[in-house]
Amino acid sequence: MPEFDPSSSDYYERLGVSASASRRAIRKAYRDVAQKTHPDRNPDDPRAAHRFRRIREAYEVLSDEEAKQAYDRQRTSYVRSTGLTAAPRLDAGCMAYAAWRVLVGIIAAAIFVAMEMAGLWELNDAESTTWVIVGAVVLASALALLAAHSLEDEASDYEVRFEVDDVTVYVEGHPWARVRWGDVHRLEADAERNTVELRVAPRAGEGIRPQKPVIQRVSRASGEVRIVIDLSDTDLPATAVHRFARTIDGVRTTMVVTEATE
Repeated sequence: MPEFDPSSSDYYERLGVSASASRRAIRKAYRDVAQKTHPDRNPDDPRAAHRFRRIREAYEVLSDEEAKQAYDRQRTSYVRSTGLTAAPRLDAGCMAYAAWRVLVGIIAAAIFVAMEMAGLWELNDAESTTWVIVGAVVLASALALLAAHSLEDEASDYEVRFEVDDVTVYVEGHPWARVRWGDVHRLEADAERNTVELRVAPRAGEGIRPQKPVIQRVSRASGEVRIVIDLSDTDLPATAVHRFARTIDGVRTTMVVTEATE
């Protein structure tokens, strides 16, 4: 069972249960949480009574079938109208060109400077000069391809949208990867590294490949695909994604570093 959070605005999170929990599970969770938060058991905590009232408020709604249905409708409507979006911070996207592009430019400039110093542009034979130019272009192109394969290119324009139906990664304005929540076995959030790992069914992970810096890693093992999304260059904390995922029915969640806060 996920940890309860009396400070949350979500009633399910206050009791530490999923939105699909049964009435029996809700009642048991309330008893456990009430014992931990009751003012009599926390006499030295001035906010114990406030936390206990919030726990009680959540249970009164979720234990009443009619009130619970009304709350679920309101909650679902709110989630569908919001969702979460992660985009690179301004300072993270200031280098619009990848390192290999800069390197290729330097190499090409060096080639033409060397040719100028060798006097290859001053050949009297026009045909020879043409072949020198063609050779320089071919050499620069070959070096460009070599550098492109040796150094990773990174996207500077990307966006990750966590919505009620799916998770979509956009690169340069186009969908790069999309996973439906129904195919997610587990979401693991790491608050310290600010990453989110989606463990999905093999068919859902077909065709998804890494794209630095947003999709850090894609690995396949034990009958599932693990997709690690790096949010460290964005303003969206992994803890917020963890809380959002807990509102999605059927998605199991894990917080790796629970002591970190937003």
